Amino acid sequence: MKIFDPNRWVFAIKLFLAGMIAYAVSVRVGLPQSYWAVVTCCVVMNPTTGAIHTKAIYRFCGTLCAGIASLLLASALANVPHLMIVCAGVVSTLAFAVALLDRTPRAYGAQLFGVTLIIVAVAGVDAPGHMFDTAVERVCEIGLGIACCAFVDSIVAPRSLAPALHARLQSWLDHMGAWIDDAMSGHRDDATARADRSRVIVDIAAMSTLAGQLAYDPHVSAWKRQCVFAIQGRLLRLVPMLSGLMAYGRVVPGDTDEQVAGLLTQGHQELVAELTALWSEVGQINASLTHGVALAADLAQRVWQARAFPLPPDVGLAARVSGGILLAYALLCGLWWVTGWSYGANAVLMGMVAVGFFGNLDEAGKAIRTFARFSAMALVLAAVISYGLLPMAADFPLLVVGLALLMLPIGAWAASNSMAILLLGIGLGNTNLQAVYSPVEFGVFLESCLSSLLGILVAQECIGMVRRMGSAHAVQRLLQASRVDLQRVTRQADAADPDGYANRALDRIAGMIGRNAPVDSGDDMAGPQLALLRAGMAIASLRQLAGSRAGDLRHTVESLLTGIRAGLDHKAQLEAIRPQLDRALRMAAAAAGPERHAVMRGLVGLRLALPEASAALEAGA
Repeated sequence: MKIFDPNRWVFAIKLFLAGMIAYAVSVRVGLPQSYWAVVTCCVVMNPTTGAIHTKAIYRFCGTLCAGIASLLLASALANVPHLMIVCAGVVSTLAFAVALLDRTPRAYGAQLFGVTLIIVAVAGVDAPGHMFDTAVERVCEIGLGIACCAFVDSIVAPRSLAPALHARLQSWLDHMGAWIDDAMSGHRDDATARADRSRVIVDIAAMSTLAGQLAYDPHVSAWKRQCVFAIQGRLLRLVPMLSGLMAYGRVVPGDTDEQVAGLLTQGHQELVAELTALWSEVGQINASLTHGVALAADLAQRVWQARAFPLPPDVGLAARVSGGILLAYALLCGLWWVTGWSYGANAVLMGMVAVGFFGNLDEAGKAIRTFARFSAMALVLAAVISYGLLPMAADFPLLVVGLALLMLPIGAWAASNSMAILLLGIGLGNTNLQAVYSPVEFGVFLESCLSSLLGILVAQECIGMVRRMGSAHAVQRLLQASRVDLQRVTRQADAADPDGYANRALDRIAGMIGRNAPVDSGDDMAGPQLALLRAGMAIASLRQLAGSRAGDLRHTVESLLTGIRAGLDHKAQLEAIRPQLDRALRMAAAAAGPERHAVMRGLVGLRLALPEASAALEAGA
């Protein structure tokens, strides 16, 4: 985004107008912490209407729920302040843990719950009688800021996600079409085909992030949302199909068993037919989304039943980061208790924010250092506002002019840099912006700044104690998760859901692609992992079907799954089970019954995936 891009300055103007209106109304109605309303405008305002509504709803809900929780803690533990601090720390850590597990916009509400609980319950532990007033004031100020953002956005250049949605969806479909062309024309292993494949996988994951905001965009109808979900679901199903189609040319020509080769060829023909039908449905749904073309009744019904691609939680990472949050909280509260520092609660708050918001990133330490740097810049900005600007603002018009000189350029920067929002929010949050300005003593201001930076630095050390960082480690962790998930599918019937397994596997593959190399590099990270995905889906199908069969075929499938499990447990070559798999294929071909076709499909899928899946497991062992 260029510096003179009109969209950048429209966003800055909207942010500034919302902040000034919120400040004026707060002063007018007599709310005591007017800067809370202004900071809320800085945080909630977004270039798109859907994102504003999303953050507004969850910020308000998180704040309100935390206010109620704080009052409940105070009513039960007001006479035992140390226990109240412990309980508040545990509850806020659990809230941050929920935010780490929930990869939807709802996570923001859980984060704000944890932040508000620290502000109300922990910072106010010495004066529990004032907690009710603090909670009510914070809810009112934040509600006011949210209302002002919504009001300004509704009258000043509201921006829907719909245009971006159509543009990005067309790009995604172009990438999928390129991959289909590659698969159909036999371009199996060149860099262009690998790049097309990688783009599609990253696109499918990106659609989930976009889908999370669609429900809150008033300009995107329910039907359009369902069309996006339906297209995403079909693209998800197309990925393993295309990978299997490309694997066919690598596996079948070298197969010396004519019967097995014939069965694989039959499976390939069925796969092409299903892929063609599915891609045709994608085209029809896209035509309905973009041009309003009516769909057949049965397809329209399936579109209404579509759901967004779920983003599975990373439980292991969430547990480690939660441990870092609790450790930072304990250390900072201990420092506060030992020294009796009046600004100890502020250090606790900033430490929790640093780990809770940035601790799950691959380079969490670097991210927290960046947060510390921007926080230091924000504190310098707060000093300029508090001791340079506000004392000269004799009336409201002068205040508006002075703040405009700061907020507009920083707001324009924030349109493309989320850290600039932190700069503005923390800067304004550390000023005593009230109806009548009375600057705090400069030494007190410096002490507050020191506590903020100390909390962030302690947070940085704590996150380094509880987890390893770096993209390479994240990729290895995802590879290990793939192996564990595959083992679980072979063991547990309740985990043997092919679509659920595909969701989890594709999410991991997208994460590995993004960390391993640029999408356009043609790196082959996706190929072996897609083979594992196809193997896992085939195993999941066989696991489900084995429970519904009886006789020799069931015994053969169970024996096959046992062999796969043994290979995974001992990191042996899965290629060793190929003779057993070929016998199962011949037996299934000769069998009768309604499940025969499904068993055949699972066995064919596993047979095509086996060579690459075995190599991928050995490489990641």
